[in-house]
Amino acid sequence: MVRWLLCGLVVVFPFSVAASNALLGGILGIGILGGLWRDGARLMWADYRPLTWAMLAYWGLMLAGLSWSTDRAWGLQVLGHQWFWLAVPVLLVTLNDACWRFRVLMLLSFGLTAHLLFCVLQMFSIVSLVDFGGSNADDATGYIGHIGFGFVYGIWAGWLLHRGWMMAGWKRWGMWLLASWAWVIIFAAQGRSGYLVALAIMAVVLWRHLFATGWKALLLPLGLMVVMGALLTTGPGKERMAVTLNEVSAMWHGEVGHANPRWTMWIVSVDAWLEHPLLGVGTGGFPSAAAAVLDKQPLLKSGALAGYTPAHPHNMYMLSLARWGLFGLAAFMALVVIWLRSGWRLAGQDSFESPLMLLAGIALAVDACFAPTIEQHGTGVFLVLTLALGMLAATSRQRAER
Repeated sequence: MVRWLLCGLVVVFPFSVAASNALLGGILGIGILGGLWRDGARLMWADYRPLTWAMLAYWGLMLAGLSWSTDRAWGLQVLGHQWFWLAVPVLLVTLNDACWRFRVLMLLSFGLTAHLLFCVLQMFSIVSLVDFGGSNADDATGYIGHIGFGFVYGIWAGWLLHRGWMMAGWKRWGMWLLASWAWVIIFAAQGRSGYLVALAIMAVVLWRHLFATGWKALLLPLGLMVVMGALLTTGPGKERMAVTLNEVSAMWHGEVGHANPRWTMWIVSVDAWLEHPLLGVGTGGFPSAAAAVLDKQPLLKSGALAGYTPAHPHNMYMLSLARWGLFGLAAFMALVVIWLRSGWRLAGQDSFESPLMLLAGIALAVDACFAPTIEQHGTGVFLVLTLALGMLAATSRQRAER
C-alpha cells in the first residue's frame, strides 16, 4: 500500500502541492502505525549515524529554539512546516527493494518530463497559470514555481547525465538529450539560483566521470556546457545576468533601493543576530526581529522592502544564524557537510541511484544561499525523496563498512 502511494506521489509531485502533501501524509501515517518509521529510524542510526546526529541536532535546535523565541506562535508554524522530513525513515524501509527504487525513479522521471512539456506549452502561451509562484509565459516554471524549479530539475538533469554514462547507444543519447532539455528550460526561467545549482551539479558529475572514461565521452557534455554559457551571454539568461550585475553595482555604491532585496534581507538578518548574539532570536522570531531592525534603519526599507517585513532572509545560513546564533549556523553547516561527505562516498557505487544523495547535497549547499530550501514544500519534499533513494544506493554490507 505504501509503495503504491509513493508511486502516485512521485507522478503528481511536480503538479500539485495538495495531492503530494496528502499522499506523503498517508505514507507517513501508515508508516508510523505499521512500525515502518521505527524500523527506518533504526536503519538510519545503524548505517548513517553521523548524518542522523546532524539531523537531530538541527531539528532539535529548532524545537528548543521555541523556548526563547520572540514569537512562539509563528515558531510553531515554522516547526509544523517541517513535518515531511519525518518521512525519511519510512521511505528507507519502503524503498529497500531495488526494483521498487527503479520503478519510483522511472515514475518520477515520467512526472518531471510531463511537467517539462507543460512548461514548454506555457512558454508559448498554449497553457497558462494565474500567479503561481511567479510562473508565467516569460518565466515558464509550471506548478513548481521559479524559486524551486532550477533546484528540482538541476538534480534530475545531473542524474540523467550520470545515467547516460552508464548506458550505451540510443539510451545514452536519450538520457543526455532529456538532460539538455531540462537545462535549456532552467536557463530560460528567471530563477538565477537555479543557474548556479544546475552548473554546480553539472560540473561535479563531469569531474567524477573525467577520470573514468576517455576524452571522447566528454565531447557531448562539454558541448552542453558551451551551450549553457551561450545562453547566459546571448540567450534567455542574458537579461537576468545583466540585472544581477546592475544589482551588484547598486549595492557596491550604497544604493540599497536598487539592489537585490535578498541582500538587504541578509543585512537585516545579521543585524537581528547582533541584537541577540548568544542564542539568536529563536525559532519563529525572525519576522519580529526584522521589523525592529527595519524600524531602526529606515534606509533598508527603500526599494523592494518598502512596507514589507520578510518572514525569512532567503538564505538558510543567515536564517540559522539569526534564529539560533553561531550554534544554529554550525548545526546547519554540519548537516550540509555531512550530507555531502556521505553522498560523495556513495556516488562511486555502481547503481542507478548512487549519485542522488551527492547531487541533492550540492543543490542544498548552493540553493540554501538564496532560499529557505529545506522549509519549502517543493524543494523540501524532493530532498526527502532523493535523500532516501541515495542512502539506499549501497548494500547493507557497504554501509556497515563506513
